[in-house]
Amino acid sequence: MIIFAGIDGAGTFSNSQYQETFANSHVSKLSRGIGLGGERAWIAEPFYHRGPRVFGNDTFPQALKVYNYVVGKLAENPEAKVFLSGYSRGGAAVIAAASWMKHFGYEVDAMFLFDAVDRSVPVSGSTISRNVKQVYHARRDPATKSRESFGNCGCLRENSARTRYELQFFHATHGALGGMPWVPESVPSGQRFIKEANGGLTNVTPVEDRMGSELAWAWMLERVRRECAKLIPTARALSA
Repeated sequence: MIIFAGIDGAGTFSNSQYQETFANSHVSKLSRGIGLGGERAWIAEPFYHRGPRVFGNDTFPQALKVYNYVVGKLAENPEAKVFLSGYSRGGAAVIAAASWMKHFGYEVDAMFLFDAVDRSVPVSGSTISRNVKQVYHARRDPATKSRESFGNCGCLRENSARTRYELQFFHATHGALGGMPWVPESVPSGQRFIKEANGGLTNVTPVEDRMGSELAWAWMLERVRRECAKLIPTARALSA
């Protein structure tokens, strides 16, 4: 049995607008078990929460919600395995939740990060705690020039011998790594490349962005299936 909890990336204050924009985000799809046989892949009622508001001030309470959900489910099912996933600031939130779990002896079997970013003061997502067994991190290639001021978090491990880490770069924007590639209208007149809102000109075309987003999803989905197969003898059927 698997406990799944995911936090998405930062977005607008409006919940309805956020839900529309992030409806098919990578973290949202994982929470619904897309490509994994549906929600039956996870323990009943998998946890998914929208990402922080624009300024990221609510990253801490979201991390706390993940912690409370997982610990509560483990109390009901002590033998269950724990999967966490996060995109952008949501990545920082699940990293923080995992570090809090460490202090009480709880382990995280796998963490699936989509271009994790730590841009909020209340939590620290810089380092993966030693109670996390496996991390998969899909990141934007620095050569894309996407969100250059953002940097990334979740790149360090407290104990590299205990935590396995697999990283893959993709030629796509920060938005595309979360499952929201930019549309052709994002290209300024006379240009080829995407200009991000409140950002600069990237080195990514809309076609490349969509392709990169699809590749990142396929790469991560394969690794989720791999982790499921380790834990559930019948998990091979989920990939059908």
